[in-house]
Amino acid sequence: MEENTMKRLSEMEIAVKNATSQFEKANNTARRLEVEQSSLKKEMEAAKMRAAESAESYREAKERGQKSFKDSQSWEGQKAMLQEELKVQRDKVTVMQKEVNKAKNRQNQIEVTLKQEKTAKGKLTAQACAIKKERKKLEALGKAEEERIKAKAEADMKYYIDNIKRLERDITELKLKSEYSRIMALKKGGGGNEPKPRKRENHGVAKVKRERECVMCLSEEMSVIFLPCAHQVLCFTCNQLHEKEGMKDCPSCRGTIQRRIQARFARTG
Repeated sequence: MEENTMKRLSEMEIAVKNATSQFEKANNTARRLEVEQSSLKKEMEAAKMRAAESAESYREAKERGQKSFKDSQSWEGQKAMLQEELKVQRDKVTVMQKEVNKAKNRQNQIEVTLKQEKTAKGKLTAQACAIKKERKKLEALGKAEEERIKAKAEADMKYYIDNIKRLERDITELKLKSEYSRIMALKKGGGGNEPKPRKRENHGVAKVKRERECVMCLSEEMSVIFLPCAHQVLCFTCNQLHEKEGMKDCPSCRGTIQRRIQARFARTG
C-alpha cells in the first residue's frame, strides 16, 4: 500500500510538475500573446493612420487627377491651337526662306553687276580723264586762237572805224567846200562885199589843230555850236555866211539847226 501511495504521490508530483510546466508555458504564451496583441494594436493603429493618410492621399490624387483631366482637355485645345499656329509659322518660315534665297540670288546678281559697272566705270574714268586733258588742251588752243582773232578783229575794227571817220570827215569837208564854193559864187554874182574866209597863215598866228579846223575855210578854228545836235564844225565867219544863205541844216548830221551859239573860248582870228 505504501508503494502504491508512493507511486501515486510520485505520479501526482509528476502531474503537478507537468501542470506547473504547462501553466508556465501558458503564462508565457499569454504574455507573448499580450505583447503580440499590443504590438498588433499598435500596428493596427498605425495601419489605420496609414489607411486614413492613404485615403486622403487618394482623395487628393483623385482631385488632382480630375483637375489634370480637365486641364488636359484644355491643354488639348491649346495644343491644337498651338499646332495650328506652329504650322502657320512654319509656312511663314518656308515663305521667308524662299524670299531669303531670292534675295541672296538677287544680291549675287547685283554684286556681279556692280563689279561689271565698276570695271566699266574705271574704263570710262580713264576715257574721261583723257578727254578732259584733250579738252583742256583744245580749250587752251581755242583760247589762244580766240585771243588772236579778237585782237585782230579789234585792230581791224579800229582800222575800219578810223577809216570810216576819216571818210566821213572827208565827205563832210567836201560837202562844206561845195557849199562854200556855191555861196562864194552867189556872192560874186550878187556883187556883195561879204567877208572872205582867210587863208591859213603860218606867220604871227598859232597854227590851228586839224581836228579844230573849220570844215569850210580850213583855216579858222571851229567856234559855233549848233543846237540841238551840238555839233561844232564852223568858224564865226563861215557860220555867218551859212546862216545868211538860209541854210538851216547842220553840215555834219543834216539835222535842223534851231540855235547857233558862239563858244566863249573860241578865237575869231
